[in-house]
Amino acid sequence: MRMTVEAGNGGALLAALIAGLATAPQAGAQSAQEFIAALSGSWYAFDPAYSSGDGPCRIDLAPEPGADGQYTAMPEGCADIFAAAESWSIDNANLMLADAQGRTLAQLGGNQARITGLASQSGRGVILERAEGDAHAQFLSNALRRHTCFYLGTSAECSDTQDRDRPVFDDDGTAQVELSVNLTAYSQPRRGSASLGVISQGNCVIVDQCLAASDGLWCRARFGETEAWLGKAAVRQAEWPIVTYVNGCTAPPGAAAPDTSPPESG
Repeated sequence: MRMTVEAGNGGALLAALIAGLATAPQAGAQSAQEFIAALSGSWYAFDPAYSSGDGPCRIDLAPEPGADGQYTAMPEGCADIFAAAESWSIDNANLMLADAQGRTLAQLGGNQARITGLASQSGRGVILERAEGDAHAQFLSNALRRHTCFYLGTSAECSDTQDRDRPVFDDDGTAQVELSVNLTAYSQPRRGSASLGVISQGNCVIVDQCLAASDGLWCRARFGETEAWLGKAAVRQAEWPIVTYVNGCTAPPGAAAPDTSPPESG
């Protein structure tokens, strides 16, 4: 699906989202035991907000139930919701993390390399990954080794460190970012999730959360009631490592630079 939308034009984006989700392929049916086998083992949250120390939060998901019939979740070096994780289960193809009282902490979906979702109480996004990260992280790393820098959007200019940092959030919990390319928006902070369309280069977008992952930052924007996740690092034309948006805007939110060219990056 190809869509160009002005940031802040919630109605236009929402219509495109509904159309895209209606045609998205459904996940194949798998048994709970197949999901248990695929998703057990060690997972990591690379975002510092979920770590209690210098290293990433690690959660080990037991592959077999204990004497009480529960599958144990064992956090190490974790903070926030992950520190309270005691058990895990599969419900309707989603991984459910629960605390000692059986209350759901987070519901996550994805694949064997990355699972994402929302914290049940706060509504904040969460990302768990295997130690090696997902396939796009390796793709990005290989491109960076070849070119030694992240280019700024479609330019031949290497980006500054500050361009790759997370934005500074205002007192209202939001920040502004300006797109350097035509960028695909996703329903979750992973490229295997549903594509919601393309936001045009030059748009100023308001974000309310950013998460560190193995392939860089992902920031969340809201268009009406719809959430869209934007990856800050990408590989353009399967070759060039780039920063897809920069912190701060040169135009007010919603002011678009019209661009109907194909998307440069995902």
